[in-house]
Order: sequence, then structure tokens, then C-alpha cells
Amino acid sequence: MNLENEPKAIICLNGELTLNAIPKLPIIAADGAYNKLRKNGIEANYVVGDLDSLTGKISDSVKCFYISEQNSTDFEKCIKIAIKLQLYPCLVIGAFGGDIDHSLHNLALVIQYKNSCPMQILQKQQIIIPAPPKLILNIKTNQTVSLMPFPEAVVTTKGLKWELTNQILKQPESSSIRNQTMQDQVIITTKGNLFCIY
Repeated sequence: MNLENEPKAIICLNGELTLNAIPKLPIIAADGAYNKLRKNGIEANYVVGDLDSLTGKISDSVKCFYISEQNSTDFEKCIKIAIKLQLYPCLVIGAFGGDIDHSLHNLALVIQYKNSCPMQILQKQQIIIPAPPKLILNIKTNQTVSLMPFPEAVVTTKGLKWELTNQILKQPESSSIRNQTMQDQVIITTKGNLFCIY
């Protein structure tokens, strides 16, 4: 797995978990995800939320952050704890596979916090990152790269099969889906909000 920014922690949410590829890092788990991790023999370091989803006793080695307010999701609460503990950039697992409204909102939160808490989402064998103004990907040739505006971005690329030059990508009209790398380094410059999926 090639991560663009070396993460300092994992935020684990209650969606579909990709557990076979996660590195050994501190885990900040939403309360519902904590149960899934324990069933798979993985102990989180921190558990966050209103703790209404927890089953069984929490290990004494786990630090709990009880946050009762209901104006933010458990993901946003986890992000705020990562910022408080200075455990970022973060690798996020379990962002998708649950309710669709949560999945879409999770993407919005990754964009919202991209400067204060940089994150990358791991979904199966794909990485989803909000592109900074200049993104350099060091990946193998013939890899798939998709560029999704959120909702709009002006994009220039170097190193892809179908290059973009100051191309306006805008939802729902246009994206760059299933492009291919032509060299080991791809440079993507962006104005606006853009997800890079590779």
C-alpha cells in the first residue's frame, strides 16, 4: 500500500473495514467500530463518541472520550480527538459500507478538515485523498487514477495517459474516471476541491 502522507494514526469508523492492510499505528475508533475491531482481535487505543453502541467491557488500556453532543457525527468527533492529540495525518478505514448519508458526509468531512487534519481513506485496495494544490503520486505505471471534483476544480496533470491542462472538472457534468499512469511519478495541480482515487 502506497500512502501519500505517512499517517500517524488510524481513524476507524463503523462501515466496511479493510483490516488486512492497516499498519501498526494508534487507532482512534468510533464507538460502533470498536466492537468490530474487538471481534477481529484488534484493540483500539482510543474510543470516541456517546458510547451508546458499545457492547461488553472496554479494556482498561483504552482511553475513552465520551462526547454526548449530537450536532456532529462520530467521525467528526474522532477527527477532533486526532487534532487534540496531534495524531495526524490520519488513515481512515470504515468510511463506506454503512448508511449512504454517512458515507457521503464522511467525504465532506475529509474535505472540510483537509488543512487542519489531513486524511486518506482506505477502501479495500484503493486510497482516496483530497488533493492539495500540488499532489505528487509516486506509484507504478499502468495504475488506475480517478479524479473527482467536490464539487468543482481546475486540474492539470503530468504523467497520465489522458492529460488534463487547466481542465474544469465539475459535478455532475465532468470528472476524470479510470485514467492510467504512464510513469512512476504523477503530478496533479489543483485549484478547488478534488478527490484523487488510486
